[in-house]
Amino acid sequence: MADKNNLMTGSNTNDRDNARPISGLTAATCILKCLAKGYSQAQIVEGKFDGNRQLVSTWIAFLKDKHWVDEEKDTTPGDNLKVTKKGKTWLKRFESVIRIN
Repeated sequence: MADKNNLMTGSNTNDRDNARPISGLTAATCILKCLAKGYSQAQIVEGKFDGNRQLVSTWIAFLKDKHWVDEEKDTTPGDNLKVTKKGKTWLKRFESVIRIN
């Protein structure tokens, strides 16, 4: 299981007060990057979005609609989201323009 502090943004990941807020498409990219690293939806909700499950679910729906994330069948709900090849390509493009943590 991933350490929740490793999911924080900002220069000092051990201090929530120094974490940057995540907004807009950066939030979707943050979620995509976390999924690519193998984090579950619950870990992303708690580690990046202060428990805001609705916000994470909305961005995941966006990622699915874009075909950047697929749900794998026969896996545990919340752990069944995998980044597609199209999603990985987009993530590389975005990261080359804007550095995200």
